Amino acid sequence: MPSVVSREAAASGDAASGDPVVVVEWCSVVVVAPAGECSGSGASIGRLHRKGPIACTEVEWPRLPDVRVYALDAPPAATVYAGALGTFGPPPDAVASGVNPGLNYGHLVLHSGTVGAALTAATLGIPGVAVSVAWSEHPNWATAAAFVPAALEYAVGLPGPARTVSLNVPDRPPADVRGVRPAALYPCDELRSAEA
Repeated sequence: MPSVVSREAAASGDAASGDPVVVVEWCSVVVVAPAGECSGSGASIGRLHRKGPIACTEVEWPRLPDVRVYALDAPPAATVYAGALGTFGPPPDAVASGVNPGLNYGHLVLHSGTVGAALTAATLGIPGVAVSVAWSEHPNWATAAAFVPAALEYAVGLPGPARTVSLNVPDRPPADVRGVRPAALYPCDELRSAEA
């Protein structure tokens, strides 16, 4: 079962620098991610008209020698499209996006590149999980990574059309997390105006 993992800053080789490695026993993993920071890009797919293909670099992560890793010069949602269209092999059965530093909830989900990638997957009929950890100078990445396999299984197992799951994890060691609970997106009405 192939799975595309859309993770920001793939080109920086974050997995080589101590970030947690997520192991999902029931699938093979291909990492397709933006080449740089894309926070706040929402579900943007980038420029619609361009000269030539999107720049793509294969990246080596020493801690993941058997995993193919690609960095694209494109926002997270575009990396999902590239994977879903079969650019890097068979289309994925699931997409995990993140881990994003900073929680994504309320109206912030509209602007999140992490959530945008997972939403894009769902629009293509692929279950998606957006993973975020509470902001701090040194986030507990391992805490968020520990919940990814179960979140993917949950998203894949939901009945009906493909869904998006946004997993927001506290910045605490894994043993200090008291459990997982579902929450609905809080409805918010905003009125903005500008006059010239």
